[in-house]
Amino acid sequence: EQVPHDTTSFTQGLSYGNDGYIYETTGLRGKSKLLKIDPTTFEVINSVDIDDVYFGEGSTYYTDADGNDRLIYITWEEQTAFIYDPMTLTKLQTLSYTTTSPWNEGWGITFDSIEGEFIMSDGTST
Repeated sequence: EQVPHDTTSFTQGLSYGNDGYIYETTGLRGKSKLLKIDPTTFEVINSVDIDDVYFGEGSTYYTDADGNDRLIYITWEEQTAFIYDPMTLTKLQTLSYTTTSPWNEGWGITFDSIEGEFIMSDGTST
């Protein structure tokens, strides 16, 4: 089944949360956002923009060490990540990270729940 999608949004991350919602992150400097989507109607339930200086990239839904559901959203060139409460899309934390030189980019991210760690792609082959 095909469903309508905002043609001005460039999907960078897509997660299915434990709460039954789809979480999409989009990327384009000045237009990056996080969306919470109802999977039965594909209606956007909530949406938040990130600051215009960031180019949003990948994201993943995860459960933190305290048992709280969270969503992490990384940026392309800024080496910055944002942690959100998926229920409200409230930004809880801003983090810095380092990836492989010389570009130091963030592309995609996932969470290994067995090891309790994030796995991140920076676009390099290593």
